[in-house]
Amino acid sequence: GYITSVKNQGNWGICWAFSSTAISEASLIKEFPDKFNSGNTDLSENLLAYMLSHPSLYGKLNSSGDYATYTASSATDYLTLGGNVWAAGLGLMNGIGPYNENSDYPYSEDNTPSIVNKNFTESEYYEVRNSSVAKITGVFQAHINNNSDNDEFKQLIMDYGAASLSYNENYTDNKFGEDGSSYY
Repeated sequence: GYITSVKNQGNWGICWAFSSTAISEASLIKEFPDKFNSGNTDLSENLLAYMLSHPSLYGKLNSSGDYATYTASSATDYLTLGGNVWAAGLGLMNGIGPYNENSDYPYSEDNTPSIVNKNFTESEYYEVRNSSVAKITGVFQAHINNNSDNDEFKQLIMDYGAASLSYNENYTDNKFGEDGSSYY
């Protein structure tokens, strides 16, 4: 199969990174079965979230001439303020990941991931930044507004092995199940 093991994001707000790495894993396994399989493929949600939030600790981004500075009030803000799969996809297409899981920067669903407190030297930063395992060349978007749109989403799964579905929850609409584990 194309799907890797189930992961636990814990209390951190990086569901978008988990979704992005999961669909990247499935796509790589489907596209390159001689190199990737569900047993040897484990991309790092932690590194993707960190590098997308810190794309340029030293100098310019890629060759665009743009600069990016991390200006959050806390070193862990990138883990709690959220993100989205679309922005992650654009980052992936611009060479930020995907990265293999790295024992030097383990993710912790309960504690602060070690990379948060890492003071990278310039060479260390670029060694990690440039360690992508593949070049992501496309991101596809399907709009699901009614049941007839489901076929477009299903086709993405058939073509690429996986797809991510996002929605914006309004907590005042009272559509959660009684135990809070489902949304209607």
